[in-house]
Amino acid sequence: KLSIKDRLGLIRDMFALAEGGYIDTVTALDFSLAYKHETEYIVWAELASGIGKVNALFGDETYKKYALSLFSPLASRMGWEQVKGEDHSHTFLRSLAISGAGSYGDKNIIKHAQKLFKDRVKNPIRADIRSTVYAIVAQNGTQKEWNLFKNLYLKEKMHEEQERYGRALAQFRDKKLLEQTLNFAISKDVRTQDAPFMIGAVWGNVHGRDLTW
Repeated sequence: KLSIKDRLGLIRDMFALAEGGYIDTVTALDFSLAYKHETEYIVWAELASGIGKVNALFGDETYKKYALSLFSPLASRMGWEQVKGEDHSHTFLRSLAISGAGSYGDKNIIKHAQKLFKDRVKNPIRADIRSTVYAIVAQNGTQKEWNLFKNLYLKEKMHEEQERYGRALAQFRDKKLLEQTLNFAISKDVRTQDAPFMIGAVWGNVHGRDLTW
């Protein structure tokens, strides 16, 4: 019943209060559950940011289940296919939903993303979900996937697509693979102006933060 601005403001304030120590984090997370049926991308983006900050600090399996209770139903509602005539915010929300569900361990989302990636030559992945699919594949990948993304990066001529591969190289969870990404970022194979973004992406990965420093 509240306006979009009020819904956004409330969730932003709750996480800000928790971050400042004025309320406990559990209160903010419990309040977030009231947003399960939220439909606006801008509100979900704020919600995802707050949940992500907490996960970066002390996310565990129990926390992942909590996050999935929000993102999995949203991903199910949004689906993978674009709806004819949908606006940009709807497209962004789909990508956010799939990304959230996949990163917190939704097995169906992960499996479908891996299938899309495997079939990408025969059926090219839509641009609006391409980065998300790459990230999910990398998050659940091994040395094999790392080598593949590196080779794709080296061969790619379009800068935008090359950036997607570069961000994917920063999404792995194995610290050895992330160390390879950092070494690759400062090698002659990566343009000097692109290296900081790849390094920053590894730093943004909870598994690579200390390694990056």
